[in-house]
Amino acid sequence: MTEDKKQKKSVVAKRLKRRRIIMLSVSVFALVSVCLFTPLFGISAITVEGNRVLDADSVIRASGIRSGENVFMINTAKAERSVASLGHVESADVKRRFPSKIVIDVTECTEEAYVLFAGNYVGIDSELKVISISKASQKKADKPVISGMALKTFDKGEVLTAAKENKAKALKKILASLKSAGLISSTEKIDVSDVNKLSFTLNSATVVQLGSAEKIDYKFSYLKEVLKSLDDVRGGEIDLSDTDNVIYKGGN
Repeated sequence: MTEDKKQKKSVVAKRLKRRRIIMLSVSVFALVSVCLFTPLFGISAITVEGNRVLDADSVIRASGIRSGENVFMINTAKAERSVASLGHVESADVKRRFPSKIVIDVTECTEEAYVLFAGNYVGIDSELKVISISKASQKKADKPVISGMALKTFDKGEVLTAAKENKAKALKKILASLKSAGLISSTEKIDVSDVNKLSFTLNSATVVQLGSAEKIDYKFSYLKEVLKSLDDVRGGEIDLSDTDNVIYKGGN
């Protein structure tokens, strides 16, 4: 093949390549235009899954997603963060269901207790995330009420900040142990005024003195055995401060 023919073939190949690129670009542009501007992809339905406490409309409002928006144009990450900022939400997953539906799948937090502070019940989960805030005078406590812990911040959807971090750490240990022992629903009050004299009161009016949060797993395993022998007894005090000398002062 002569040099002239090689050059002509190269020119033809380049033209064909450019033509393919142009055709591909036009096709992509046309596809994007269809996706972005055709009514086919306008959001026609927004559904919420996984919610038990939260109202679906509240979740949808928090997401910022509206019917009629283009399903491709929504920022799913931003919507997830906005929904997760709601007190009862642990996490959120926003999913597109083509051509025109949005599903918001939420995982709700479980409210475990109330911190009594400045006349408020600050509802928290076991990780101390703030789920709800209500006036103590306007709400009947149906979960353990925590006293003796001043707060710096308690923003809904965020982990609260205690004035003394050691009290927050002790509280987390107590809540985890109560949950593990199946006693959290049987607990009325938790007192963290002194981290060396932690205590909680059961619905049976029995007071449990824990001392510090050290050896808390061992203390709770001991406590479960003691409670088995007390069954229908009300009142009294179980002192677990010294695991070598557990004391029970009888109730009635």
